[in-house]
Amino acid sequence: AAASLGFLAALPHRENRERAFGVAQRNLDSLIAELWDGEGFNDRPGVAGRVPNKLATLAQALMALADVSGEDRYLRYAQAALEDVLRYQVKGGAWRGAIHQYAPDAKQGDGRFFPFYAARCVPPLHRAYEVFADERYLNAAHETLAFIEKNRDEDGSWPQIIYKGGRRASWPRWIAGAADILLAYRVLGERIPEGAWRRLLRSQSATGAFPTAQGFASQISQRPPRRLPDYRDVIAVVGWNDKVFRLMCEELHSDVPSAAVSEVWQPIMVQGREAMYEETPHRIDIVAAKRPLYRWNKQHVWAHVVHPKLDVR
Repeated sequence: AAASLGFLAALPHRENRERAFGVAQRNLDSLIAELWDGEGFNDRPGVAGRVPNKLATLAQALMALADVSGEDRYLRYAQAALEDVLRYQVKGGAWRGAIHQYAPDAKQGDGRFFPFYAARCVPPLHRAYEVFADERYLNAAHETLAFIEKNRDEDGSWPQIIYKGGRRASWPRWIAGAADILLAYRVLGERIPEGAWRRLLRSQSATGAFPTAQGFASQISQRPPRRLPDYRDVIAVVGWNDKVFRLMCEELHSDVPSAAVSEVWQPIMVQGREAMYEETPHRIDIVAAKRPLYRWNKQHVWAHVVHPKLDVR
């Protein structure tokens, strides 16, 4: 759905407009055929279950398709997806505004609240308010942002999961991905928290990339991260950096200056031992005790060296 939304959003700027539109429409028609159960959209074909943040993205794509195609029939499906997002939003109490991550059997929410995925619902809800002139969607978006703001920590980060009973999974905490949380503030016309802005901007490496997270090695123990970051924290991921790129583009008010990038040498931890992360404009290496654990020439599709225990997905 997100890929289709990207195609539809870029249509005015694409030379191959008809082909791009056709790809998006076929994909969304396929999602309707595979996931629609007569009342709403399941997360997997033939298996009852709702994932609200994915439904929000799907609804946004369907609204875009209706706008471009002129076919209002897609709006019915968009509204059904949006109604499920509202259905799984907490209406009161300590977690008011939170949105359940998953609803097994398409019934009750699972009591897990992810600030990142809640934030992903805000732009689609805001767009739904514009399309349908239904203030419930705008109110839901503001309630979601209130939940996000309430659970922001002093350092400008958010816990990974907040459970209905009050327990938190604090790690890992997104860095590049946090840009989608900050985007929710911007979409609703709210000022982005200064601490969260500073945390994101100061994390940028000399290569221009933004690291993935803080505390990947702590996700099991939930203890604070060690002195040196885990390699999974440091490695930049295109699918997270695009979130930062979008936010930065939204914030630009002048011409973009020329970029200057340089090399990075960063001590890290790999499977409990110290190593060195090295990145230049042309390659990435992870070396421990003079032994390469990972080596990738950026001009090639695949890495030349990958240690069997190294997870670089």
